[in-house]
Amino acid sequence: MTAIVSILNKHAVAIAADSAVTFGRKVINSGNKIFTLSKYHPVAIMTYNNASYMGTPLDTLIKVFRKELGEKEFDTVDQYADEFLKFLHGPSLFSEPECADGLINHLVAFYHLMINTAKAEKHVIDEKAPDAYSQLKITLDKWKIEYSKQTKSKEFEGYSYDEFVKDAAGVIDDFKKMNKRIAIPVDEYDNFLLVFYTYLLSDAMYNDYCGIAITGYGKSELFPALVHIYLSVRIKERIRYCRIPTFFIGNGNTPARIIPFAQIKTEQTIVNGIHPDIKTLITTSFTNIMNDIGKKIPGFDGGKYAKLFNDEIDDYIKENLTGPFMDTVVHLNKEDMADVAENIVYLTSLMKKVSPEEETVGGPVDVAVISKGDGFVWMKRKHYFEPEMNPHFIHNYFKKNEE
Repeated sequence: MTAIVSILNKHAVAIAADSAVTFGRKVINSGNKIFTLSKYHPVAIMTYNNASYMGTPLDTLIKVFRKELGEKEFDTVDQYADEFLKFLHGPSLFSEPECADGLINHLVAFYHLMINTAKAEKHVIDEKAPDAYSQLKITLDKWKIEYSKQTKSKEFEGYSYDEFVKDAAGVIDDFKKMNKRIAIPVDEYDNFLLVFYTYLLSDAMYNDYCGIAITGYGKSELFPALVHIYLSVRIKERIRYCRIPTFFIGNGNTPARIIPFAQIKTEQTIVNGIHPDIKTLITTSFTNIMNDIGKKIPGFDGGKYAKLFNDEIDDYIKENLTGPFMDTVVHLNKEDMADVAENIVYLTSLMKKVSPEEETVGGPVDVAVISKGDGFVWMKRKHYFEPEMNPHFIHNYFKKNEE
Protein backbone atom coordinates (compact mmCIF):
# COMPACT_ATOMS: atom_id res chain seq x y z
CA MET A 1 0.00 0.00 0.00
CA THR A 2 0.92 3.63 -0.03
CA ALA A 3 0.51 6.96 1.70
CA ILE A 4 0.40 9.95 -0.63
CA VAL A 5 -1.02 13.38 0.10
CA SER A 6 -1.49 16.52 -1.99
CA ILE A 7 -2.12 19.94 -0.48
CA LEU A 8 -3.36 22.64 -2.84
CA ASN A 9 -3.94 26.33 -2.22
CA LYS A 10 -3.55 29.46 -4.32
CA HIS A 11 0.20 29.56 -3.66
CA ALA A 12 1.24 26.08 -4.78
CA VAL A 13 0.80 22.33 -4.64
CA ALA A 14 2.73 20.32 -2.05
CA ILE A 15 2.96 16.55 -2.52
CA ALA A 16 4.51 13.88 -0.31
CA ALA A 17 4.76 10.10 -0.63
CA ASP A 18 6.26 7.25 1.33
CA SER A 19 8.57 4.63 -0.24
CA ALA A 20 6.94 1.34 0.72
CA VAL A 21 6.17 -1.08 -2.11
CA THR A 22 4.39 -4.35 -1.30
CA PHE A 23 4.95 -7.61 -3.20
CA GLY A 24 2.74 -10.26 -1.58
CA ARG A 25 3.98 -10.26 2.02
CA LYS A 26 7.28 -8.56 1.16
CA VAL A 27 7.59 -4.81 1.76
CA ILE A 28 10.47 -2.88 0.15
CA ASN A 29 11.07 0.73 1.26
CA SER A 30 12.68 2.06 -1.92
CA GLY A 31 9.79 2.80 -4.26
CA ASN A 32 9.37 6.08 -6.17
CA LYS A 33 5.83 7.42 -6.44
CA ILE A 34 6.30 11.07 -7.44
CA PHE A 35 7.54 12.01 -10.92
CA THR A 36 7.70 15.11 -13.07
CA LEU A 37 5.32 14.63 -15.98
CA SER A 38 7.17 17.30 -17.97
CA LYS A 39 10.82 18.31 -17.78
CA TYR A 40 9.98 21.89 -18.61
CA HIS A 41 6.55 22.72 -17.19
CA PRO A 42 4.98 22.66 -13.68
CA VAL A 43 3.15 19.32 -13.81
CA ALA A 44 3.74 16.17 -11.75
CA ILE A 45 2.27 12.69 -11.56
CA MET A 46 1.86 10.43 -8.52
CA THR A 47 1.25 6.67 -8.56
CA TYR A 48 -0.12 4.21 -6.02
CA ASN A 49 -1.65 0.75 -5.61
CA ASN A 50 -0.35 -1.39 -8.54
CA ALA A 51 3.16 -0.30 -9.54
CA SER A 52 2.86 -1.82 -13.03
CA TYR A 53 0.31 -1.54 -15.79
CA MET A 54 -0.14 -4.47 -18.17
CA GLY A 55 3.23 -5.82 -17.03
CA THR A 56 5.13 -2.57 -17.59
CA PRO A 57 6.38 -0.52 -14.60
CA LEU A 58 4.49 2.78 -14.37
CA ASP A 59 7.70 4.74 -13.88
CA THR A 60 8.97 3.43 -17.24
CA LEU A 61 5.74 4.45 -18.97
CA ILE A 62 5.88 7.90 -17.37
CA LYS A 63 9.47 8.50 -18.48
CA VAL A 64 8.76 7.38 -22.04
CA PHE A 65 5.76 9.73 -22.13
CA ARG A 66 7.85 12.56 -20.71
CA LYS A 67 10.45 12.08 -23.43
CA GLU A 68 7.80 12.08 -26.15
CA LEU A 69 6.15 15.15 -24.64
CA GLY A 70 9.38 17.16 -24.80
CA GLU A 71 8.72 20.90 -24.45
CA LYS A 72 5.08 20.64 -25.50
CA GLU A 73 2.77 22.53 -23.15
CA PHE A 74 -1.00 22.36 -22.57
CA ASP A 75 -3.43 24.99 -21.31
CA THR A 76 -4.84 22.85 -18.48
CA VAL A 77 -3.90 19.92 -16.24
CA ASP A 78 -6.94 18.13 -17.69
CA GLN A 79 -5.31 18.28 -21.10
CA TYR A 80 -2.08 16.77 -19.75
CA ALA A 81 -4.21 13.91 -18.38
CA ASP A 82 -5.93 13.53 -21.76
CA GLU A 83 -2.54 13.31 -23.46
CA PHE A 84 -1.25 10.72 -20.99
CA LEU A 85 -4.33 8.53 -21.52
CA LYS A 86 -3.94 8.93 -25.27
CA PHE A 87 -0.32 7.81 -24.90
CA LEU A 88 -1.39 4.68 -22.98
CA HIS A 89 -3.65 3.72 -25.89
CA GLY A 90 -0.57 3.38 -28.11
CA PRO A 91 -0.60 0.01 -29.90
CA SER A 92 3.16 -0.54 -29.50
CA LEU A 93 3.34 -0.11 -25.72
CA PHE A 94 1.91 -3.46 -24.65
CA SER A 95 2.26 -6.87 -26.26
CA GLU A 96 -0.66 -9.24 -26.75
CA PRO A 97 0.71 -11.72 -24.15
CA GLU A 98 1.01 -8.90 -21.55
CA CYS A 99 -2.55 -7.77 -22.21
CA ALA A 100 -3.76 -11.38 -22.02
CA ASP A 101 -1.97 -11.87 -18.69
CA GLY A 102 -3.47 -8.64 -17.39
CA LEU A 103 -6.99 -9.69 -18.39
CA ILE A 104 -6.75 -13.19 -16.92
CA ASN A 105 -5.37 -11.78 -13.64
CA HIS A 106 -8.28 -9.35 -13.62
CA LEU A 107 -10.75 -12.19 -14.18
CA VAL A 108 -9.22 -14.18 -11.32
CA ALA A 109 -9.32 -11.13 -9.02
CA PHE A 110 -12.96 -10.53 -9.99
CA TYR A 111 -13.78 -14.18 -9.26
CA HIS A 112 -12.29 -13.87 -5.77
CA LEU A 113 -14.24 -10.66 -5.24
CA MET A 114 -17.50 -12.43 -6.13
CA ILE A 115 -16.84 -15.64 -4.18
CA ASN A 116 -15.68 -13.72 -1.09
CA THR A 117 -18.81 -11.57 -1.32
CA ALA A 118 -20.91 -14.72 -1.60
CA LYS A 119 -19.14 -16.27 1.41
CA ALA A 120 -19.64 -13.12 3.46
CA GLU A 121 -23.33 -13.03 2.57
CA LYS A 122 -23.75 -16.71 3.38
CA HIS A 123 -21.36 -16.61 6.36
CA VAL A 124 -19.40 -19.63 5.16
CA ILE A 125 -15.65 -20.10 5.44
CA ASP A 126 -14.92 -22.78 2.87
CA GLU A 127 -15.46 -21.51 -0.69
CA LYS A 128 -15.90 -25.11 -1.81
CA ALA A 129 -18.87 -25.60 0.47
CA PRO A 130 -22.21 -26.12 -1.36
CA ASP A 131 -23.69 -23.11 0.43
CA ALA A 132 -21.03 -20.85 -1.09
CA TYR A 133 -21.89 -22.06 -4.59
CA SER A 134 -25.62 -21.72 -4.11
CA GLN A 135 -25.02 -18.19 -2.85
CA LEU A 136 -22.64 -17.41 -5.73
CA LYS A 137 -25.48 -17.47 -8.27
CA ILE A 138 -27.52 -15.11 -6.08
CA THR A 139 -24.50 -12.82 -5.64
CA LEU A 140 -23.74 -12.78 -9.37
CA ASP A 141 -27.34 -11.93 -10.25
CA LYS A 142 -27.39 -9.19 -7.62
CA TRP A 143 -24.18 -7.54 -8.82
CA LYS A 144 -25.16 -7.83 -12.46
CA ILE A 145 -28.09 -5.55 -11.61
CA GLU A 146 -25.91 -3.25 -9.48
CA TYR A 147 -23.25 -2.80 -12.18
CA SER A 148 -25.91 -2.14 -14.82
CA LYS A 149 -27.16 0.80 -12.70
CA GLN A 150 -23.76 2.46 -12.40
CA THR A 151 -22.29 5.17 -14.62
CA LYS A 152 -21.22 3.70 -17.94
CA SER A 153 -17.61 3.75 -19.11
CA LYS A 154 -17.24 5.94 -22.22
CA GLU A 155 -14.31 3.80 -23.33
CA PHE A 156 -16.55 0.74 -23.69
CA GLU A 157 -19.58 2.53 -25.08
CA GLY A 158 -21.16 0.38 -27.80
CA TYR A 159 -19.00 -2.62 -26.87
CA SER A 160 -21.18 -5.72 -27.17
CA TYR A 161 -20.97 -8.94 -25.19
CA ASP A 162 -20.22 -10.86 -28.40
CA GLU A 163 -17.27 -8.53 -29.09
CA PHE A 164 -15.96 -9.14 -25.57
CA VAL A 165 -16.21 -12.92 -25.93
CA LYS A 166 -14.45 -12.73 -29.30
CA ASP A 167 -11.68 -10.38 -28.12
CA ALA A 168 -11.06 -12.42 -24.96
CA ALA A 169 -11.62 -15.90 -26.42
CA GLY A 170 -8.14 -17.23 -25.63
CA VAL A 171 -8.13 -15.71 -22.16
CA ILE A 172 -11.57 -17.13 -21.37
CA ASP A 173 -10.42 -20.61 -22.41
CA ASP A 174 -7.35 -20.35 -20.18
CA PHE A 175 -9.48 -19.02 -17.34
CA LYS A 176 -11.81 -22.01 -17.53
CA LYS A 177 -8.81 -24.35 -17.25
CA MET A 178 -7.56 -22.79 -14.00
CA ASN A 179 -9.17 -25.39 -11.74
CA LYS A 180 -6.63 -24.91 -8.95
CA ARG A 181 -7.27 -21.16 -8.56
CA ILE A 182 -10.96 -20.98 -9.41
CA ALA A 183 -13.83 -23.37 -8.85
CA ILE A 184 -16.89 -22.02 -10.60
CA PRO A 185 -19.56 -24.62 -11.41
CA VAL A 186 -19.63 -25.28 -15.16
CA ASP A 187 -23.19 -24.03 -15.53
CA GLU A 188 -22.22 -20.70 -13.90
CA TYR A 189 -19.34 -19.74 -16.24
CA ASP A 190 -21.51 -17.92 -18.75
CA ASN A 191 -23.32 -16.05 -16.00
CA PHE A 192 -20.00 -15.11 -14.39
CA LEU A 193 -18.63 -13.79 -17.71
CA LEU A 194 -21.82 -11.80 -18.28
CA VAL A 195 -21.48 -10.19 -14.85
CA PHE A 196 -17.81 -9.41 -15.57
CA TYR A 197 -18.82 -7.86 -18.90
CA THR A 198 -21.47 -5.74 -17.12
CA TYR A 199 -18.80 -4.65 -14.65
CA LEU A 200 -16.48 -3.89 -17.57
CA LEU A 201 -18.98 -1.42 -19.01
CA SER A 202 -19.39 0.44 -15.69
CA ASP A 203 -17.17 2.92 -13.84
CA ALA A 204 -17.00 0.65 -10.78
CA MET A 205 -13.53 -0.20 -9.46
CA TYR A 206 -12.10 -2.62 -6.94
CA ASN A 207 -8.55 -3.15 -5.69
CA ASP A 208 -6.99 -4.46 -8.93
CA TYR A 209 -6.08 -1.08 -10.44
CA CYS A 210 -3.29 1.47 -10.88
CA GLY A 211 -3.99 4.79 -9.20
CA ILE A 212 -2.52 7.94 -10.74
CA ALA A 213 -2.92 11.63 -9.91
CA ILE A 214 -1.70 14.44 -12.16
CA THR A 215 -1.34 17.86 -10.57
CA GLY A 216 0.19 21.26 -11.15
CA TYR A 217 -0.55 24.05 -13.61
CA GLY A 218 -1.54 24.26 -17.23
CA LYS A 219 -0.34 27.23 -19.27
CA SER A 220 -3.62 29.13 -18.83
CA GLU A 221 -4.24 28.14 -15.18
CA LEU A 222 -3.44 30.69 -12.51
CA PHE A 223 -4.15 28.24 -9.68
CA PRO A 224 -3.38 24.52 -9.42
CA ALA A 225 -5.63 21.60 -10.32
CA LEU A 226 -5.51 17.84 -9.76
CA VAL A 227 -6.81 14.99 -11.92
CA HIS A 228 -7.32 11.57 -10.30
CA ILE A 229 -7.58 8.45 -12.49
CA TYR A 230 -8.01 4.73 -11.82
CA LEU A 231 -6.39 2.58 -14.54
CA SER A 232 -7.71 -0.93 -15.00
CA VAL A 233 -7.54 -3.74 -17.54
CA ARG A 234 -6.88 -3.27 -21.26
CA ILE A 235 -8.74 -5.23 -23.94
CA LYS A 236 -7.44 -4.78 -27.48
CA GLU A 237 -7.35 -1.00 -28.07
CA ARG A 238 -9.67 -0.18 -25.16
CA ILE A 239 -8.42 0.83 -21.71
CA ARG A 240 -10.74 0.56 -18.76
CA TYR A 241 -10.34 3.60 -16.53
CA CYS A 242 -12.34 5.80 -14.21
CA ARG A 243 -11.66 9.52 -14.10
CA ILE A 244 -12.68 11.43 -10.96
CA PRO A 245 -14.02 15.00 -11.50
CA THR A 246 -11.05 17.38 -11.48
CA PHE A 247 -10.17 19.22 -8.27
CA PHE A 248 -9.80 22.95 -8.86
CA ILE A 249 -8.50 25.75 -6.63
CA GLY A 250 -9.73 29.37 -6.73
CA ASN A 251 -11.77 31.07 -9.48
CA GLY A 252 -14.99 30.36 -7.63
CA ASN A 253 -13.84 26.97 -6.33
CA THR A 254 -12.59 26.11 -2.85
CA PRO A 255 -9.42 28.06 -1.90
CA ALA A 256 -7.62 25.00 -0.48
CA ARG A 257 -7.77 21.22 -0.52
CA ILE A 258 -6.02 18.30 1.15
CA ILE A 259 -6.32 15.20 -1.04
CA PRO A 260 -4.96 11.87 0.28
CA PHE A 261 -4.58 8.67 -1.72
CA ALA A 262 -4.54 4.99 -0.70
CA GLN A 263 -4.11 5.18 3.12
CA ILE A 264 -6.48 8.06 3.92
CA LYS A 265 -7.70 7.50 7.47
CA THR A 266 -4.83 9.29 9.24
CA GLU A 267 -5.36 12.39 7.09
CA GLN A 268 -9.09 12.25 7.79
CA THR A 269 -8.39 12.01 11.52
CA ILE A 270 -6.08 15.05 11.40
CA VAL A 271 -8.46 17.20 9.36
CA ASN A 272 -11.73 16.11 11.01
CA GLY A 273 -10.47 15.60 14.55
CA ILE A 274 -11.94 12.09 14.78
CA HIS A 275 -11.03 8.74 13.27
CA PRO A 276 -13.54 7.92 10.49
CA ASP A 277 -14.16 4.43 11.90
CA ILE A 278 -15.02 5.88 15.33
CA LYS A 279 -17.39 8.42 13.74
CA THR A 280 -19.09 5.66 11.75
CA LEU A 281 -19.40 3.50 14.88
CA ILE A 282 -21.00 6.35 16.86
CA THR A 283 -23.48 7.40 14.17
CA THR A 284 -24.38 3.83 13.16
CA SER A 285 -24.90 2.74 16.78
CA PHE A 286 -27.11 5.73 17.54
CA THR A 287 -29.14 5.15 14.36
CA ASN A 288 -29.67 1.50 15.29
CA ILE A 289 -30.75 2.47 18.81
CA MET A 290 -33.24 5.02 17.46
CA ASN A 291 -34.62 2.48 14.99
CA ASP A 292 -35.05 -0.11 17.76
CA ILE A 293 -36.90 2.43 19.93
CA GLY A 294 -39.09 3.31 16.93
CA LYS A 295 -40.14 -0.33 16.62
CA LYS A 296 -41.24 -0.43 20.27
CA ILE A 297 -42.91 2.98 20.61
CA PRO A 298 -45.74 3.71 18.16
CA GLY A 299 -45.38 7.07 16.46
CA PHE A 300 -41.73 7.54 17.45
CA ASP A 301 -39.69 8.61 14.42
CA GLY A 302 -36.27 7.16 15.19
CA GLY A 303 -34.87 8.08 11.78
CA LYS A 304 -35.66 11.76 12.40
CA TYR A 305 -33.69 11.86 15.66
CA ALA A 306 -30.83 9.84 14.17
CA LYS A 307 -30.55 12.38 11.35
CA LEU A 308 -30.58 15.28 13.81
CA PHE A 309 -27.83 13.60 15.84
CA ASN A 310 -25.69 12.87 12.78
CA ASP A 311 -26.16 16.41 11.41
CA GLU A 312 -25.17 17.86 14.79
CA ILE A 313 -21.92 15.89 14.77
CA ASP A 314 -21.15 16.93 11.17
CA ASP A 315 -21.86 20.59 11.93
CA TYR A 316 -19.63 20.52 15.02
CA ILE A 317 -16.76 18.91 13.08
CA LYS A 318 -17.11 21.44 10.26
CA GLU A 319 -17.33 24.53 12.49
CA ASN A 320 -14.80 23.61 15.18
CA LEU A 321 -12.31 21.24 13.54
CA THR A 322 -12.30 20.98 9.73
CA GLY A 323 -13.21 24.61 9.09
CA PRO A 324 -10.48 26.23 11.24
CA PHE A 325 -7.91 23.70 9.99
CA MET A 326 -8.65 24.40 6.32
CA ASP A 327 -8.77 28.16 6.98
CA THR A 328 -5.14 27.84 8.04
CA VAL A 329 -4.20 25.71 5.03
CA VAL A 330 -5.53 28.48 2.75
CA HIS A 331 -2.77 30.82 3.95
CA LEU A 332 0.16 28.39 4.22
CA ASN A 333 3.26 29.27 2.20
CA LYS A 334 5.13 26.71 0.10
CA GLU A 335 7.54 25.58 2.84
CA ASP A 336 4.79 25.08 5.41
CA MET A 337 2.62 23.19 2.92
CA ALA A 338 5.53 20.82 2.29
CA ASP A 339 6.00 20.31 6.05
CA VAL A 340 2.31 19.51 6.57
CA ALA A 341 2.23 17.05 3.65
CA GLU A 342 5.40 15.33 4.85
CA ASN A 343 4.17 15.00 8.42
CA ILE A 344 0.82 13.55 7.36
CA VAL A 345 2.72 10.79 5.56
CA TYR A 346 5.06 10.29 8.54
CA LEU A 347 2.10 10.04 10.93
CA THR A 348 0.47 7.48 8.65
CA SER A 349 3.70 5.49 8.68
CA LEU A 350 3.92 5.77 12.48
CA MET A 351 0.35 4.52 12.91
CA LYS A 352 1.19 1.49 10.77
CA LYS A 353 4.37 0.88 12.76
CA VAL A 354 2.65 0.78 16.16
CA SER A 355 -0.42 -1.15 14.94
CA PRO A 356 -0.60 -4.95 14.61
CA GLU A 357 -1.16 -4.53 10.87
CA GLU A 358 1.48 -5.10 8.22
CA GLU A 359 3.76 -2.06 7.76
CA THR A 360 2.63 -1.17 4.25
CA VAL A 361 3.60 2.49 4.71
CA GLY A 362 7.18 3.43 5.47
CA GLY A 363 10.67 4.31 4.31
CA PRO A 364 11.94 7.76 3.30
CA VAL A 365 9.33 10.39 2.46
CA ASP A 366 9.74 12.22 -0.85
CA VAL A 367 8.40 15.78 -0.84
CA ALA A 368 7.97 18.25 -3.70
CA VAL A 369 6.34 21.64 -4.27
CA ILE A 370 4.93 22.92 -7.56
CA SER A 371 4.24 26.62 -8.04
CA LYS A 372 3.29 28.72 -11.03
CA GLY A 373 6.49 30.78 -10.96
CA ASP A 374 9.12 28.31 -9.74
CA GLY A 375 7.78 25.13 -11.32
CA PHE A 376 8.54 21.70 -9.83
CA VAL A 377 10.96 21.79 -6.87
CA TRP A 378 12.12 18.80 -4.82
CA MET A 379 12.17 19.53 -1.08
CA LYS A 380 13.27 16.02 -0.09
CA ARG A 381 14.17 13.19 -2.39
CA LYS A 382 15.88 9.82 -2.05
CA HIS A 383 18.27 8.66 -4.76
CA TYR A 384 19.48 5.20 -5.64
CA PHE A 385 22.77 6.90 -6.57
CA GLU A 386 24.93 9.75 -5.26
CA PRO A 387 24.03 12.89 -7.28
CA GLU A 388 27.51 14.36 -6.72
CA MET A 389 29.06 11.37 -8.48
CA ASN A 390 26.68 11.60 -11.46
CA PRO A 391 26.71 15.15 -12.85
CA HIS A 392 25.92 13.72 -16.28
CA PHE A 393 22.48 12.73 -14.96
CA ILE A 394 21.52 16.38 -14.40
CA HIS A 395 22.99 17.35 -17.76
CA ASN A 396 21.15 14.60 -19.64
CA TYR A 397 17.85 15.28 -17.87
CA PHE A 398 17.47 18.64 -19.63
CA LYS A 399 19.20 17.65 -22.85
CA LYS A 400 16.93 18.58 -25.74
CA ASN A 401 16.13 16.38 -28.71
CA GLU A 402 18.54 16.80 -31.62
CA GLU A 403 15.92 18.55 -33.68
